[in-house]
Amino acid sequence: MVMRLSMQIREAFDKAFPERQIFHRSGGVVQYVSIAPWKQALAAGGLGALTCWCIYASAVVAFGRGDGVDNPTLRRDNERLRRWHEETQAKLSFASATLEAREREYESRLRELEERHETFKTLLNMVADSGPQIRQTAAGDGDAVLVRASIEEADLRSDRQPVLVTTNAAGQAGLRARVNELSSDQDRLLHELERDAVERLEFAQSVLKLSGVDAEIADPSLNDVGGPLVELTERFGTLGDDVFLQRVAKTALRIDQAQRAERLLAASPFEAPVPIEHRETSGYGLRVDPFTRRPAFHHGLDMAAYRRAPIAAAGPGRVTFAGSRPGYGLMVEIDHGFGYKTRYGHLSEVKASLGDDVAIGQRIGSMGSTGRSTGPHLHYEIWFKGKTYDPVPFLRAGKHVSQN
Repeated sequence: MVMRLSMQIREAFDKAFPERQIFHRSGGVVQYVSIAPWKQALAAGGLGALTCWCIYASAVVAFGRGDGVDNPTLRRDNERLRRWHEETQAKLSFASATLEAREREYESRLRELEERHETFKTLLNMVADSGPQIRQTAAGDGDAVLVRASIEEADLRSDRQPVLVTTNAAGQAGLRARVNELSSDQDRLLHELERDAVERLEFAQSVLKLSGVDAEIADPSLNDVGGPLVELTERFGTLGDDVFLQRVAKTALRIDQAQRAERLLAASPFEAPVPIEHRETSGYGLRVDPFTRRPAFHHGLDMAAYRRAPIAAAGPGRVTFAGSRPGYGLMVEIDHGFGYKTRYGHLSEVKASLGDDVAIGQRIGSMGSTGRSTGPHLHYEIWFKGKTYDPVPFLRAGKHVSQN
């Protein structure tokens, strides 16, 4: 049986690998190569082994396992690739979240800047709607007096510190640099508005002090006003910054105070009632009465020129009296508002009527000697809240301002 099996194997081997001859023709010469069966068997076995190895190696690479392969190295490489992928994904997520946060921050900042611009529009409208424009003029020797008459404001000055702005646009992104630039410009503008309002207020109050009017009476504070309460947060929103909101409120208050002071200044009778060359014949205060020859109090200033010399309104206002009054003769009385009144007595003629609105410097009459008078002159009185004041300080203070 062994022999028969051996013979069968032999027959199968010879059948599978018969002796083969390969013919080769070159240059008209035919040659052949004979391949023995055992050589064919060796080649087939080698080819089969190589095919099995390729299949096995591919499976090991695809599934990461197998015996006889250096799997720890492969696993380390796979683990390294996995960590790199996770780190990349984490960085990408962080960058996206940071970008979204920055965008929200810039959008919020831009909304805040837009709200601030609306606030500045309101403040600028307040400045533009300041009524008569008052400006300082050269006054010669009176300048030193004007400086000494400035109001006490130590706490206010300490608050008005210069705004220091440091920007480095080159080292910032375009949008961020623009936002910072706008914010810095707004800080500077707010500082300038506050400084301008305070300077105007100081100047107006210093001139009013020069006129001799009691500062507490003349101060245009929040008296005789009212209305429903509207908080700044209701008008302008939160503005994103409580400090900025406080500065806005403070600046708005300064602007309002300056405007009130300037309106009072514009209504004050600072213009000379005799607009031509004249002389002062009797001052304000105690004097010897020209008729009784006894001490008496003179409530005005007497200014003489010539008969029918022009008499002008010392300030804008409305005529509340035009006619004859005992002691004054022909007289014109003008109400300038804010408690101011002026009287022009001993006129030879009246060129204004009751209820007329007169402008500063407008002619209202002519110099004369009607009433209790000894010769052609103007008896000029200034009243403030029911009390008379010396007109000379008003005339001196008027040299410091120009009203347009």
